Amino acid sequence: MRSCAVEVEGLHFGYNGQPVLENVTFSVPAGEFLALLGPNGGGKTTLLKLLVGLLKPSRGAIRLLGEPVERALPRVGYVPQDTNVNKDFPVTVTEAVLMGRLGRGRWLGPPGASDRAAAARALERMGLDDLASRRLGELSQGQRQRVLIARALASSPELLLLDEPTASVDPSAQDDLFELLRKVNDEATIVVVSHDLSAVSSYVRAVACVNVRVHYHASGTITEETFRATWGHCPVELLAHGVPHRVLGRHPGHEEEQG
Repeated sequence: MRSCAVEVEGLHFGYNGQPVLENVTFSVPAGEFLALLGPNGGGKTTLLKLLVGLLKPSRGAIRLLGEPVERALPRVGYVPQDTNVNKDFPVTVTEAVLMGRLGRGRWLGPPGASDRAAAARALERMGLDDLASRRLGELSQGQRQRVLIARALASSPELLLLDEPTASVDPSAQDDLFELLRKVNDEATIVVVSHDLSAVSSYVRAVACVNVRVHYHASGTITEETFRATWGHCPVELLAHGVPHRVLGRHPGHEEEQG
């Protein structure tokens, strides 16, 4: 039996008394490549922030790699959305990637030889080694997104969580990015938040729909009823690309849950 990279049980969370996630229970087996899909405001980014400890659930439990979140974090890579907030921060690409080594327990002092070697390997994997000395603000959005992923990879994570890594990136760059992630999946479990099934359907092996609840099933195909239950419509033209390894069937009571 495969071990679990992510285990969530009875999770509840809300902002200012308004529920965002309710009674969320699911698990992600080690080695999986999972996409979290759902409408804007459905709780996808909130769920990812709960998984990495940036938010605390009001109820429920989370375990990563068989451990409580706080203990597991050094083995977890996290890539937040690129919102351009740090675009003008005076840091080079290598310096940005070296920040990912802080998660391995080293908090003081300059980076050592092993840190620099790990950063160089991460940059090479993301096709950025020729940009190592460039300022982060000089890069395109797609290149900056790769830097954020390289920063996460520098810690050699066993679990990689990414929030909308292809947002505002052109289709060609999207495909290149997911091809790189497919190779990373040989070594790490991947959970990626996306709003676009067409961007991920050729790459992921599992899908969970997030809209207050999380619906994750183990085999089969995505059904029209699932899209209607989660989004209120069904983008039939996207189903041709499909995700043939998982089922997301009709979920009893889902209409009542969504009001």
